[in-house]
Amino acid sequence: MRVETLDHAHPRSVSGVEVVAGKKHVDNQVAWINLMEILDSFEQLQPGEFLISTGYGLKDDPVSAREILSQLVSHRIAGLALQPGYYIDEIPPAFVEAAEHYGLPLIRLPAKLTFGKITKALFNAIGALPSEEEGEAPLLRRQSTRHLTRILLENFIDDLLDRKDTASYSDMCVRASSLGFRLDLPYQVGVVRFPSAEGIPHFLEKKAPLLESLTEDASLFQAAHWRLRNSCFAVLFSTTVKDAKKLFAERFSRLFSGSAPECLMGLGYPSAKLEDIPRSYEEARIAADLGKHLCRPDIVTAFRDVEALHLLRACRNREELRRFCDRTISPLADYDRANRTTLRETLKIYLRSLNKIRASQELFIHRQTLVYRLHKIEEITGRALENPDDRLILELGLAAESLLAAPPRQGEAARHPPKID
Repeated sequence: MRVETLDHAHPRSVSGVEVVAGKKHVDNQVAWINLMEILDSFEQLQPGEFLISTGYGLKDDPVSAREILSQLVSHRIAGLALQPGYYIDEIPPAFVEAAEHYGLPLIRLPAKLTFGKITKALFNAIGALPSEEEGEAPLLRRQSTRHLTRILLENFIDDLLDRKDTASYSDMCVRASSLGFRLDLPYQVGVVRFPSAEGIPHFLEKKAPLLESLTEDASLFQAAHWRLRNSCFAVLFSTTVKDAKKLFAERFSRLFSGSAPECLMGLGYPSAKLEDIPRSYEEARIAADLGKHLCRPDIVTAFRDVEALHLLRACRNREELRRFCDRTISPLADYDRANRTTLRETLKIYLRSLNKIRASQELFIHRQTLVYRLHKIEEITGRALENPDDRLILELGLAAESLLAAPPRQGEAARHPPKID
């Protein structure tokens, strides 16, 4: 297919396509169609590709325009299509002049059309793929259109989680809408970590289909976007269920069918706006990291479960944490070592439920034995277990002890607590 064919691509679907530069070279052969929102990374471009972009960040700057166009031409792309209306009001004149200078066909696409409609029309124009008028759209064309749109959507979600989109909030919404990202839903972020597999990307890649199955039920999840990010998975989702923590806990339980779970999940608070999604992502990462330090650890931890622990870890002075432990939990540990008892473990198990019968069953001891141990704990620590403030202090003491037992992260001084990554 030649570039000039794109100028007449399915007028029923797309009208207003115009060649604004490089008309003498519209006989360039098009081997494939590629999408790139921001013209700033050209390493993956292949000869014969026809490139589509929104022109994000383009300015009427002759030097910048020639620099970009020279790189595109050096990769021998067949042509370039820009779509005003999202990030630029019109194609900058300097860009048009540069395209004419280098002889690169430059096509102006109609404004405010989704990438899905544009790519569908352009794929229809490729002679190897019959148009809808010849029958049902072939599988190859449908898959190609969805694949390219999905790549752009994944890039948008990555930028959103990392706060890389420096555009205004209204521009973010426009970008989201153009990619079919629903703006009418509240979103929440979850992070799933496999502690035993960190640094093993091939293992994590194999887990992707398994995790994606958690959110396949459309009656429970209105949207779910999974992304593999370094040593963990992130899922940006919207659910019809009020308690997302309970929902994921139940689905993980079914997924592992009673076997020991090999992953930990953290959940951030729901976000009503796009600009709040990075905060939810950061909260989910913190929750996934701190959940194991709770007295009542679970496979799914919400940020609200670890907010107090997060504040505790924010203490910059590890010596202060040690002094806090010395005043709360260390006396129990000292007593246990001297008398070969398990008062510290008894306290931890009791605080999980505050139920004497359940705790005694878990410890395999008589209820009266538990009562004796609890009195001994109160005597040693000077804290009353019936007092909620004292219980909070003891829980925080156990958490601080767990944090101090964890090695400092790379690059941190030993006296400092781990930072949130």
